[in-house]
Amino acid sequence: MEMTINPIAIPSQEDTVSLVAPPSEPGTCVVIRTGNSDCLAHFFPALYQLNLIKAGSEEKVDLGFSGSRLLERLLQAPGEVISREELMSHAWADRVVGQGSLNQQIYTLRQILGDEKEREIIQTLPRRGYMLNPKYIDSRITLEADSPDSRQLTPSATPLATPVG
Repeated sequence: MEMTINPIAIPSQEDTVSLVAPPSEPGTCVVIRTGNSDCLAHFFPALYQLNLIKAGSEEKVDLGFSGSRLLERLLQAPGEVISREELMSHAWADRVVGQGSLNQQIYTLRQILGDEKEREIIQTLPRRGYMLNPKYIDSRITLEADSPDSRQLTPSATPLATPVG
């Protein structure tokens, strides 16, 4: 199975195109620049996974359901403040958790993205919530299947679509 990645530019903040499709749409990928200049992160919400690409190597990081849902929600509204309550209800919809769970997930995401010191990618707005800095979103990609054997990543210029196949 061969995969090709063809990133495209993300629309400006003024555009109303959704950056991340719902988790029910497998094959969605968002490319995020990390705090390390030689590293990109490919986020696959449906797989609860982030692939870190640097110097020709790839490291797969399992975010788990809550971590993935948290990053997905931040990516749905880059540049907008999302309240702690909204993030908690999105990431832990069927469970009651404390503020510490959100703090720990944000800390973990920052570590993975190389943002634990600068805090420029995921920004904290005291007493308001968190915001994903839109300048770190590099591109978005949709996985499309041309045949049952071959799949490739192709750019999506419109809201992300489900795989063809």
